[in-house]
Amino acid sequence: MILSSMRDVVFGYGKEPVIDQLSLDIHVGEFVGITGPNGSAKTTILKLLLGLLQPWSGTVHMDAQTVRGSKLNIGFKSEQEAVVERSLREVGMWEYRNARVGELSGGQKQRICIARALAGEPQVLVLDEPTTGMDRRSREGFYDLMRHYADVHGLTIIMVTHGLEEMGDRLDRTIILERQERTIALILLVFLLIGISAQKLIARYNRDLANVHTLVPPGTEPHDWEPTPQDIASIEKADVLVYNGAGMESWIDQVTDSLSNAKLIQVEASHGIDLLEGSEEDEHEHADTTDTHDHADDATTEEHDHNAEAEEAHTHDHDHGGLDPHVWLSPALAVKEVRNIEAGLAKAAPEHAEQFKQNADTYVAKLEALDQAFKAAVTDSKRKDFITQHAAFAYLAQEYGLQQVPIAGLSPEQEPSAAQMAAVIDFAKEHQVKTIFFETLVSSKVSETIANEVGAKTAVLNPIEGLSEEEIAEGLDYIGVMRQNLEALKLALNE
Repeated sequence: MILSSMRDVVFGYGKEPVIDQLSLDIHVGEFVGITGPNGSAKTTILKLLLGLLQPWSGTVHMDAQTVRGSKLNIGFKSEQEAVVERSLREVGMWEYRNARVGELSGGQKQRICIARALAGEPQVLVLDEPTTGMDRRSREGFYDLMRHYADVHGLTIIMVTHGLEEMGDRLDRTIILERQERTIALILLVFLLIGISAQKLIARYNRDLANVHTLVPPGTEPHDWEPTPQDIASIEKADVLVYNGAGMESWIDQVTDSLSNAKLIQVEASHGIDLLEGSEEDEHEHADTTDTHDHADDATTEEHDHNAEAEEAHTHDHDHGGLDPHVWLSPALAVKEVRNIEAGLAKAAPEHAEQFKQNADTYVAKLEALDQAFKAAVTDSKRKDFITQHAAFAYLAQEYGLQQVPIAGLSPEQEPSAAQMAAVIDFAKEHQVKTIFFETLVSSKVSETIANEVGAKTAVLNPIEGLSEEEIAEGLDYIGVMRQNLEALKLALNE
């Protein structure tokens, strides 16, 4: 006979469900253990079964009649002296019957509470971690006693416990709960700023709060990367999707439009940042002038339909046309990206908003220190221009009054034409450029060709779009790579 049942129950605190579509049955005379990690809603299930909480949806039923047709008794009701004495003796507390509460240990208090419940001669006994504070011998005796009550008296026992190994085969059935963890799918984010900052925002105070999953594999150039069906399935299950935006992920609209997860919070990290034009046709006009790539005058502001707190980051059109997506390479703009991520996480888990803010503040302080280091390094530098493999550093150049001269366009794998190569070579000779920068995830052949032509050396200026195996082994993150970039620029700008 089914004593209690739950059907498709959904319940939570605040806006977040902690129980989702749970169904179970408790039979008369069963000794049932409920177990699971902290935060898996074990106690919440007990309260729902007892009617102390009402589900958001679904049904909870507790049969109000016993097998014999009498009223179901849950908890302590009897004051009969003989029954009380028997119950105290059964839990080993008869000798403490006259002791004051303050004289009892935690385990002894637990046994007194259990004795009071048994003295009521209930048909159902609901226990939440009843052996807390008991020693091993007392726990073993208690488990045997509960087994006896289930077998001899037909008592239905529902008990939350972490002691499954100790209980052996005393339980009739075990209900194992799993913590419903949040999953945050990080897209592009191999460029580290978003990947690292999101993990730091989550992990510093509560490592169990979320699973952070970076979809773009390490060592992969993200401009041409697209998600696999398995990646899309991961996004479908996620609570939060973080991506750079500004046209970096050409596939984002098609993928998100195909999702059925209406609760997915989408965070465009570059939201609210004035985006620079970056059309491929304009990248090599420096042949006739040396300041074509100073985009300060033609920077464009993308109008969005949502606010800077990422409240509605999923509602606007992601197609930014020929805009430059490399905003993270300016530490000052990286601060804005971190704040957008913070806002998205806080929306997904408002109960942890203060933790996210504290972590964001810590990371932002590091970014601001990095920003000041860049400003100090370029203030008195001998030159303000640098040649780099592709047009990734316009935001950094604008922020610090520099001029990037890219060999290729926005995509690092774009092959420059003969005319473009000639223009860069002419610029390098005219301005006596001593260093030609390249990056780690694509071939350095073009940079080396130009360097050989003009008698310059090559060095790495990392756009942080991915990590090489060596960088991963070194444990580098965004701050570390940007400081390497800073040192490389300091040398090149003072030759």
